[in-house]
Amino acid sequence: MMTVNFTWGTQKIGSNLGFGGCLTDGLFLHIKFYISCEISDSLTIKGELGASEKGMNDEAMNIKIQTLFNAAIVILSWVTLPLLGSKNIKRFLPASIFILLVEIVHAWIGKKQRWWVFYNKPKSFLFGEVPFQIGPFLAISMWILKWTYGKFIRFILLNGVINALFAYPFTYLATKFRYYTLVRFSNFQFFLYFFSKAFLLYGVQYLIENHKVKEKLKSLF
Repeated sequence: MMTVNFTWGTQKIGSNLGFGGCLTDGLFLHIKFYISCEISDSLTIKGELGASEKGMNDEAMNIKIQTLFNAAIVILSWVTLPLLGSKNIKRFLPASIFILLVEIVHAWIGKKQRWWVFYNKPKSFLFGEVPFQIGPFLAISMWILKWTYGKFIRFILLNGVINALFAYPFTYLATKFRYYTLVRFSNFQFFLYFFSKAFLLYGVQYLIENHKVKEKLKSLF
């Protein structure tokens, strides 16, 4: 959050100075306000980064527990995939793999920019982000396509609900248990980070389906 501090000075605006004096004081206050905003914003960012670095030195989640948790979310996610059926896996896997690759690149950028930070091994992409990506992110993408593809409004609403649950209550718990915390991202920005990918996922699946239809039509003639 950006904080702004500025002072009015000892002299009242416009007192015995006339209209020109008011403009001068007004311009002075505007410049002082702008400089204060810039300094405060810079200090806020530095404070956030400093807090995240300090958090790395505090007591984090037990690393063995996090290792088990990472393994569990991947295994449990993959266990659900056969329930999709081989036909649906073949149908929805290409688009899901594509959006997974987009997410991996996006998360790599996010890690470099410190949009969030993991308490254990904060510099390890493999230990932090990858279990989420190859586990829940991939599986949920495929399940949502199975349940809602062809019904765009339902697809967007379901994505919105799931992304909101992850960005707000899950992230709150993750911070509380010292798993990861947001640094340069707000919860709403974190929500948008995931939600924006829903439109791309649906668009890619649409292109794949449309291409298959065209291929079938060509085979008929």
